[in-house]
Amino acid sequence: MKTINYFILLLVIYCVACKKQSESVLADKNTLTFYINFSDSEEEVKIIRASDFTDSISYIKLETKKECLIANIHSIKFVKGKIYVLDTQLPVLYIFNTNGKYIGKLDKSGKGPGEYISLTQFDVDPENEQIHILDGVGKKMLVYSPNGDLIKSFRTEDFIRDFAYTSNCNYLYYTPDYNMGEVKRGLWKVGADGEFKEQLVNIDPDFRYGGLYPKYFQRINSKTVGLLGGEDKDFIYHIVSGNINVAYRLKVNIDIPNRIKKSEFFNAKAIKGRAYTKNNYFETNRYLHLNINNYENNVTFLYDKTKNKIILNANGAIANDLDSIAGLPLGYTHDNAVVFSVPELLIVNSKEIRDRLNVSLEDNPVLQIYHLKK
Repeated sequence: MKTINYFILLLVIYCVACKKQSESVLADKNTLTFYINFSDSEEEVKIIRASDFTDSISYIKLETKKECLIANIHSIKFVKGKIYVLDTQLPVLYIFNTNGKYIGKLDKSGKGPGEYISLTQFDVDPENEQIHILDGVGKKMLVYSPNGDLIKSFRTEDFIRDFAYTSNCNYLYYTPDYNMGEVKRGLWKVGADGEFKEQLVNIDPDFRYGGLYPKYFQRINSKTVGLLGGEDKDFIYHIVSGNINVAYRLKVNIDIPNRIKKSEFFNAKAIKGRAYTKNNYFETNRYLHLNINNYENNVTFLYDKTKNKIILNANGAIANDLDSIAGLPLGYTHDNAVVFSVPELLIVNSKEIRDRLNVSLEDNPVLQIYHLKK
């Protein structure tokens, strides 16, 4: 009888520990809650002016040379006077200075030592400028010096949708995807050589629905990383030196049906109006922005942290009243600025835009930088 009681006690302790782990990151009194109402999105489109929150707009023409012909900008980062442009189609990581002049590239495609099969995502250490490359197909992380020399590599057995390198030499891995088998899901932390350290955010295994947004992490400043969480909780997390908290919580007036929650198969037509997805998340020290879409209507959300004021929370759009060139968001912020690109179609169809930007049809993409009000 004592043996049975002892076993039951251990089981209770284990269950409590599991529950504690699954609820390790919860909203608290410091979490701000925002209410998203899709019935408002059916009203007339609300337009706000870029000049309401932007001081100025500048442009960076990325130099066009045969060594750096960009096929597609997947992601982009500004670090210590350099612009890193990830082209997953080739796959190559191009490097320019902040005037757009080509500096070099990381082009190590292959199956040999120090080479990658795919360039899934990357990050750059702001302290030493080491480049961290995630090879999703080859299932490994590679670390290169600023000159492109391999420093080390290690295996990544789990499926990783996005990652961020932290100031205390750890990695944050994230995937909301449902995968059968013993594969990690949610947010977890690993050490400098890939050793598992801690599960930070769990996702209910019965919640298999995931929205359409390939970018999750946002470097808000040199110390803070933001994470746009999935539709199971609709949290936006802040991570500082490995410590995580729920900064914001969305309350969307759509209760996703259990049938959709439990299905890992995505059918946009079948879930129209019954579920939603989030994208275009960017966050600076002052502003928070994202779009919420229910596959029928769209809500644009823009919040001013300094004034604790919601600028826009409706079916809306931002009108560029500063120079009238409508850019495409690249999902990256830099030094209180948001990075866009000038659409290729706009350059092709408008000689006036080509003349204003002094570009030709054969040139590399042009970056549009919104310098936000401080």
